[in-house]
Amino acid sequence: MNETKTIFILGGTGFVGRALTEKYLKNDWRVIISTRDKNLERARSKLFLHGIDKNLFEKSFSKNSLLFAFDVDLADEKWSQTDIWVQLLKRINAAPPSIIRVINFVGETSKSADEILKSNVNTLESIFTLVRYIKNQNKNSSFANMGSAVEGRRGKRLSPYEYAKWAARQQIEKSNLC
Repeated sequence: MNETKTIFILGGTGFVGRALTEKYLKNDWRVIISTRDKNLERARSKLFLHGIDKNLFEKSFSKNSLLFAFDVDLADEKWSQTDIWVQLLKRINAAPPSIIRVINFVGETSKSADEILKSNVNTLESIFTLVRYIKNQNKNSSFANMGSAVEGRRGKRLSPYEYAKWAARQQIEKSNLC
């Protein structure tokens, strides 16, 4: 008997996240989406806005192959605690997934450079906590990060947004988690 594969997508209601969500659902995976949204209607609206197949959504949601983890703001320092992730997975009745994907986690560009960097550091700590927990539970799990990269421009100062992306990339590479 084949075991259902599970993917946990951080950022699954956005444009790229929606495409990944749809791809995995079509291939009979169980998809868990974490979202800052506080309820199903808001998350559902975002997925529909970004073009998810409505029939696939309804079918997947009704057969429990599409789950949501609501009110997950990775910039909130509480998510850097393993027990918070364990509680969340228990609350949505999900075992630690075998694969985790992260979609672009750089903060709002309207914030100051310090705010963007702090948001990124907190977000990365939250993600690393989850990844370490999952890898501890399942040695064969994998972690993938997606998002645009910053080009190194010698002699040019990076914008706060570009600097935050660069700093995040450095932390990911040092972590040896992906």
